Amino acid sequence: MTNKEKSAELVSKYVHVFNCPLCNSPMEVVDLRSLICLNNHTFDFAKQGYVNLMTRSTNSHYDKKLFEARHKIITESDLYGLLHQRISEVINENIETSNNEIMIFDAGCGEGSHLNMILDKCKNEAMIGLGLDISKEGILMAAKNYRKLIWFVGDLAKSPLVD
Repeated sequence: MTNKEKSAELVSKYVHVFNCPLCNSPMEVVDLRSLICLNNHTFDFAKQGYVNLMTRSTNSHYDKKLFEARHKIITESDLYGLLHQRISEVINENIETSNNEIMIFDAGCGEGSHLNMILDKCKNEAMIGLGLDISKEGILMAAKNYRKLIWFVGDLAKSPLVD
């Protein structure tokens, strides 16, 4: 199974929490290739496993070099260690001890390292991470590095999440 198909399969488990960023109608995963809404707005899974939900192009000042530097600082230094630990503690203290799946949403996730580090520290198999960022370069890196999470290029002003 390709990364694209694995990601589509993962998204299909949680598709009930997503709405079309164009018309706000429910979406479904079709043929492990695309997210399609009731009005046939179609968003394809990239081969790396993310979905681009942008409805128009943007000029991001964030490039691959910036995200590589950010990734290195977050993952190789202890600069954010206490922050990741405290956030994961707060999450663990406030979730039910049931087997219900829990989605952690990181809006403006960049290259995904913060979300991944926090989920690793939570050590809860019932949690799934969803990262959204307007920068395609950031999400591309996130999808390559953290394949077990859901990644969307998108605009928070046109959130793909159900209210």
